[in-house]
Amino acid sequence: MTTDPAKAALLMKLIEGIEIDSADGRAGVRAILREIEAAAPGSIEMMAANLEMRRLGITPTAH
Repeated sequence: MTTDPAKAALLMKLIEGIEIDSADGRAGVRAILREIEAAAPGSIEMMAANLEMRRLGITPTAH
């Protein structure tokens, strides 16, 4: 999976503005995750796995 740095930065700015303490904010997060998964199936699980590996001190490798 490749990451476009400009798209990643834009997504981070978008996410920073979401208020996750509200029902609307949580719905927005779910909608964003659905769109990401639709555009790149499996990408959410891959990112979660990479984050978990980093937490465990393992460097994820790109395939």
